[in-house]
Amino acid sequence: MLLVILITNIRVSGVWSLVIVMFVLLLSVFFALTGLWDTIFRLAGKSDAHMTAAAYLALAIPLFIIWLVVLVFYDRLNYATFDRGQFTFHQAFGSGAISFEVMGLSLQKKRDDLFHHWILGIGSGDLVIRTGGGNGRTFEVPKCCSSAPSWRRRSGCCRNAKW
Repeated sequence: MLLVILITNIRVSGVWSLVIVMFVLLLSVFFALTGLWDTIFRLAGKSDAHMTAAAYLALAIPLFIIWLVVLVFYDRLNYATFDRGQFTFHQAFGSGAISFEVMGLSLQKKRDDLFHHWILGIGSGDLVIRTGGGNGRTFEVPKCCSSAPSWRRRSGCCRNAKW
């Protein structure tokens, strides 16, 4: 659980995520060659830690509440809607809603974070929307649009999109 919390809070993209995976594998091989795994597992086997249900709930309930607040409120502050010939980016704070024509519009799905997009996100990615024209803008919608078509339709970041 601590590893998942660490991975979701520290963003490592591109080559650095591969470097971290290779470092962990190299460290594991080093422990195996020097015999440190035997010592680690022997010490871990001798440790005697007991947790009651109250201890599990004391950890789980605050984490669940934080996750629920982020899911229900924070993740829904910025989203995009796609209609016929029009793209609208909605923001809860700031400018409200901004509409653009789809001529010259480009969509890019960035899947450059091994942990967020591939391992924990099960194929999700960050959606980058670039508008065309003289005053083109760029919008980023993080953790959006999974690879599975049924998940795309249910995703809250791309509402009314025709897949």
